[in-house]
Amino acid sequence: MKTTIVASIALSLLTCAVTPSAFGDEVNKSGFSAQHKMTANELAQHQKELQTANLQRVQDQGYKFDFSNKDPKPSLTSPNWSYSALWPGHYIDTNTTYTTTTNGEQVVVKLVQYPDLATYGSYVAKASYQLVGSSYIQPYQVTGNYDSTNFTFSFYNVPIGTWRLRIFNDTSGSGAVNMAGNGYVYYY
Repeated sequence: MKTTIVASIALSLLTCAVTPSAFGDEVNKSGFSAQHKMTANELAQHQKELQTANLQRVQDQGYKFDFSNKDPKPSLTSPNWSYSALWPGHYIDTNTTYTTTTNGEQVVVKLVQYPDLATYGSYVAKASYQLVGSSYIQPYQVTGNYDSTNFTFSFYNVPIGTWRLRIFNDTSGSGAVNMAGNGYVYYY
């Protein structure tokens, strides 16, 4: 009996002494898939899509939208998605999906993003956000540390379909850093 109690206590102490980092740095996430490292083909395609998207990009100025005869429908990914420890060159997808029911809907993303560090120093978060489903919507890249203020952008003319939000960590080179963030998705 004494041996069993001592062994049980020793095992409990050993279990408490093992930190989560001993099991690897997996993404701490709320409602996301496991991280995926971009293959060379995925990276080339992503960079090509970013170049095209950046040429066509029009940044919103907050929520200055005219929806006088439309009511916003919060998506199933609302009210919140959050993640941390997203590695450079990796992406994650929301587990939850939402459905647009008419062609040409506007999907609004309101987010914060920042380096996953206690102090940022010279590190700057750089991520791309993309709607993925049976087709893909061109990604929208956001560069900057947004932690006390948020950043808002829209995907326009989204076709009928079921979508997930994909988030790419686009930091690289000497600026490569794990990222964290959270946000909301709305569609009209």
